[in-house]
This record gives sequence, structure tokens and C-alpha cells, in this order.
Amino acid sequence: QGTLSCAPSDKIIPLTSNKTTLNNAVDAFSANGMTAGHLGTAWAWYMISPNWQNVWPVGNKPENYGPNVIKVAVLLTDGDYNTYYRNSTSSQDQAAQLCSGMKQGNNIIVFTVGFGTGMSQASKDFLKACATDADHYFDATDGDALRAAFRSIAFTITQLRLTK
Repeated sequence: QGTLSCAPSDKIIPLTSNKTTLNNAVDAFSANGMTAGHLGTAWAWYMISPNWQNVWPVGNKPENYGPNVIKVAVLLTDGDYNTYYRNSTSSQDQAAQLCSGMKQGNNIIVFTVGFGTGMSQASKDFLKACATDADHYFDATDGDALRAAFRSIAFTITQLRLTK
């Protein structure tokens, strides 16, 4: 019997405004293996949480929570959280706890994007529940819908910044 690993093949890029660095990282991604969605959800939170500032290089540390700080997590997934956390706890159950934690008391806005044509209704419902609300969930069945989802997210974030 083979062993499963949750070790990602790509490295996490710390917070940066360097568009080239981000584009190169995204262009290098490849879809393969299983989805440890709880790990992606956890790292989305860790990257923007001030509780993890000591992990990141000096120029990449997240800001503290505050009234003038907008924190946004965008989770993109095929909706198939098909690995296990520990003690047979499902990846989806662990991700649900993390989603709740991000939204409770930290004022983090959570967008979720389901990408793919074979996503079950249960997966869609989970992603809607994980998002800040149903308006922060996107069902992208193809590349055009995925681009439209990210344009909408960018527009929403821009509007939030203008109104803060």
C-alpha cells in the first residue's frame, strides 16, 4: 500500500506586491494529487494573521488586525477535500473549523471559488458556508468563469478599500 503525502510541490510565496513574483508562482502551479483543503485554508489564515508574523521575512509580515486594515482570504479549490487531517477527521471538517475561526472576531473576508465541472452540490454548499456569505462564493466551471470570479473579487476588494 502506498503512502499519501500532504507535502506540496510548490513553495508558499509570502505576502508581496511584486506582481511578477506572483504571476510566475501561479504560472508554475500544476494540478495533481489529492486535495488537503484544510492545509490550504490554514495557510490562507496564517499568511494574513498577525499571530504568525514571526514566520515571515521582515518585508512580508501581515499587518495587525484593526479598524483600518482589510484582511481577505481567497480559497480556490475543486471542492474535493479528499485527504484526512488526523484521527480520521476529514479535511473538509477541519477546513470548516478554520473558516469559522477566520470569520469570527478577526473581521477576515473569505471568498471561495469552486473550480471545475464535476463539483458536487455538497461541495458547493460547503464552499458557500465557508465564504463570508453566499455573495462571496463563486462557481467557476471554466477558465472564463474563473477569470470573471477573480475580476469580481478584485473589484469588491477595491470598493472596500475606497469606503474604509
